Amino acid sequence: MVNYHKSSICYSKNTCSGDREMVAQILGVAQAPNFGKYLGLPAFVGRNKKAAFAYIEDKIRQRISSWNKKLLTQAGKEVLLKSVAQAMPTFSMSVFLLPVSVCAAIERTMNRYWWGSGTDRGIHWKAWDKLCAPKKYGCLGFKDLKAFNLAMLGKQAWRFLTNTDSLVCVQS
Repeated sequence: MVNYHKSSICYSKNTCSGDREMVAQILGVAQAPNFGKYLGLPAFVGRNKKAAFAYIEDKIRQRISSWNKKLLTQAGKEVLLKSVAQAMPTFSMSVFLLPVSVCAAIERTMNRYWWGSGTDRGIHWKAWDKLCAPKKYGCLGFKDLKAFNLAMLGKQAWRFLTNTDSLVCVQS
């Protein structure tokens, strides 16, 4: 059954207000001012994808800024960045292709935290893409977020294609 207290309806910008009110009245559902989120993800992604996914960048920036740099060693910073900051956008990346600018902004935030100490900005002794190379090559093994996003979406496509129940065969 539909829970009318939890349900709302959204319309496109092209829908006139009379039609909106009539449909909402017939269905008995309130009109939502915006699309909101569902399971922590945007329910609708329009043309401005950077604005739709800016919340991920903001959450990571807030989390990183709350960590005290002076009390952590480089190893501690590495563990925090890998286990928290790089894990936060994983669910969103498994569903949506994030804009390159959002991935770059997140990586820039992590890079500043890695090289900074206290209130100092710090000198960036190595480029971030060099830090993303695997540890077996002498680097730190941070995730390249653009590549990780593509891998997560490829994993979803692989699951879909290998699941025989979801494939539909059409004969002509």
